Amino acid sequence: MAPWWTNLKKLFREHDLEKNGEYVPGEPFLTEYELKNVSPRCRDLHSYYLQVFQRQQGINLSIEHHHFHHSDGALSITVPWSDLWNLYNLKELNASLMRCWTLHLIKIFEEEEFPIGFMDPHWMSGQSIEADRNKSRNYVADALAAHTQRGKEMIIVAYYSVEYDHCIMIAIFPSENSVSYLDSTQGNNWSNVAEFIDEAWSLARDKKGLESGNPKLSHDFEGMCLRKQVLVECGFSVCHKMLSFVENIFAEEKITKTMLVECDMKKIRNQLCDFLMEELDASSSELVTSKLEECSLASSMSE
Repeated sequence: MAPWWTNLKKLFREHDLEKNGEYVPGEPFLTEYELKNVSPRCRDLHSYYLQVFQRQQGINLSIEHHHFHHSDGALSITVPWSDLWNLYNLKELNASLMRCWTLHLIKIFEEEEFPIGFMDPHWMSGQSIEADRNKSRNYVADALAAHTQRGKEMIIVAYYSVEYDHCIMIAIFPSENSVSYLDSTQGNNWSNVAEFIDEAWSLARDKKGLESGNPKLSHDFEGMCLRKQVLVECGFSVCHKMLSFVENIFAEEKITKTMLVECDMKKIRNQLCDFLMEELDASSSELVTSKLEECSLASSMSE
């Protein structure tokens, strides 16, 4: 019989290999030991992945117009399995997961009619702005006008910078004509994105029906700098800021420089897994309803 520490060494070896590795299609995201220590919905989502990864490239979601105020209606996004691997291993959160986190917050706050609006981080990313500045500017202008007309006091978006390979949170306060940039690092220059937001604000005022007495925005770049963080944490840091920033404001508490620790990252992972499982459950329910309706129609036609 092998010594008791043999299995323990194996667990640590598996853990180290997984943490230093990369996504391998069809392979588990975590070791058996690690999976025992995640939330039940995280385990459910992991089981779903193992069942369908050969038939799907990832998880497909549908975004309705009112979620992100897209002028061209609903759209679909795919969360690749590799992005989920990053989530489970607490690595960087890519664009698909930042969109999911934003949709998760929309369900929490917008459906409760809180005066908070959210924008699509895809069209507010440095990559999209570089690729098609006019389309990105039009989207942001439409979103600013729509949220302001609905009485939103604060509009939040996660912004990814190609230049710095880094993600920050941006909060726009329409009634105060101000913008705050919450960055987890020091020394980054956000004047380029400030110029872009100014352009979108002017477009919204001139052509989109945004009502504002002041044509110019003030930009606050002295946002909470908690500590220098590595890339793998900046996405989690932004998710943490988005949630705690809003919660503190509506609890009328002073916003403090809370540190991002591993337990916060695990909470974010759990909430994202909950959101994705809810979407999958809703899609499954809609599919079953659709199939039942088809069967009922076929039955009535054959009579």
